[in-house]
Amino acid sequence: MNLFIFDKITQDPIISALLQFKKSLCEDDYFTIARGLVEYSKDRLTCKNIIREYVLRKMLGIDLPDIGNLRNFLRHDVKLIYTEFFETDWDNLFHEQGFIPMSDIECPPKTTAVDGYTVSISSMIDCESNEALGGALLAHVTEFI
Repeated sequence: MNLFIFDKITQDPIISALLQFKKSLCEDDYFTIARGLVEYSKDRLTCKNIIREYVLRKMLGIDLPDIGNLRNFLRHDVKLIYTEFFETDWDNLFHEQGFIPMSDIECPPKTTAVDGYTVSISSMIDCESNEALGGALLAHVTEFI
């Protein structure tokens, strides 16, 4: 996955395993994903799609340049990320392979002092297009980073 702004997320073991799992359906990749997301679940901010939240928080956790001035690069990255992670029906893909879906990770979200941050993450998780995600991401970065 060739990204400009968010390339560092591909070095994350869970994100790397998600990308590999889509290609190979390998059990080892599944267990890397599941163990990592079970561990991550104690830091969840929402009760929504855990994979989307994880990817978004990894994106926002890197030292970002001024993405408002890099709109074409941002569009490219968001489109790829949306296609690879948001459009994939991970639960169905895992279920088809006989694995437990990640939606079975039910942990209460962590409360944070910044409710607006959580609302922003939640709205990005709900985006139904890469264009909407790009706009929500720009709004989030403008507000919180």
